[in-house]
Amino acid sequence: MSELRHDERRRHPRCNKRVTFCWCESEHGTSNHVENISEAGILCQTTTPIPLMTKIQVLLDLPKPVEERIEVDGVVVRCETDEIVEKRFKVAIFFTQIGNTDREKIRQFIASDE
Repeated sequence: MSELRHDERRRHPRCNKRVTFCWCESEHGTSNHVENISEAGILCQTTTPIPLMTKIQVLLDLPKPVEERIEVDGVVVRCETDEIVEKRFKVAIFFTQIGNTDREKIRQFIASDE
């Protein structure tokens, strides 16, 4: 039996549309660049590695058509060296605390054409 590729195992669609502002804060540093987003989490870049299972507060400003700021809690589930950008790390954050309204706002943002 063949294994599913990582992107085929995802339950929620992701998009690479630009999030206006993102602030992820932990004792290990901050990030302000989101590579992709889904209703379950984000992939962002940091300048320092963040240990797995680190709790993170995430603040996202979603642009049009949503134009809302949402705040969620998450946990680091993956941290890898960025192969393209020197001294950067790709950090995957799974949302552990997100309200239904905020989850719906992310769905609207992903589904939009803007």
